[in-house]
Amino acid sequence: MLAFTKLSLAQVRATTESGNSVLLFDDGTWKYEEKTIDTAENSALTTGIVAVATIDVDSSITYATKPKDLFYLPSPRLVRYFGESGGNIRCKMSCSNSLGTIKIHFRWEFPVSDGNRYFGSFKEGSKVTFTMDDGQMVELVMGDESSLKILDKKNYSTISNDSQPLTKAQMAALCAQPFRKIEVGWKKKAEEYDVGISRFLMDTLPTVF
Repeated sequence: MLAFTKLSLAQVRATTESGNSVLLFDDGTWKYEEKTIDTAENSALTTGIVAVATIDVDSSITYATKPKDLFYLPSPRLVRYFGESGGNIRCKMSCSNSLGTIKIHFRWEFPVSDGNRYFGSFKEGSKVTFTMDDGQMVELVMGDESSLKILDKKNYSTISNDSQPLTKAQMAALCAQPFRKIEVGWKKKAEEYDVGISRFLMDTLPTVF
């Protein structure tokens, strides 16, 4: 059986029992109706798949980008002790390709000489999670290359760490859209930092592929 909807004098839309839409014409011919997907919807459906399929990492090069300031924002833990004016931490990021192994490098800078006292060691297995523009979360696990530097004279310390090698799915997700937040799994207590809208990984990560 067919359900009919009149479109114009020249054609009628009909739906078959199986749910297919067809167009019937005055001359007795018909054809399946083509569904139009708008550009935004089509992009949402295909971007992730296409990105994974088209990522081609050069395994013959060794290259790293220069560290770049990602944010300078209040840390809830430091604000608690030092107030709004003395509680900001800085995050610098860079990306690298070492013979096909892609990593993201983090450098955290604290306005105290003993940052590890407040945050704990940033050891292997710690996690950094990006909240993307559409709400998707991309979780990176940190490797074992953590280092702590203390500059007592400047009342300043840093903790650096590298992610474990990124999978192609992680690369695709991080390159597909901006991110808005970063949650860092500090040993003592995780903290989330609202970076607004950042295109850092969209713009930087593909340069090391």
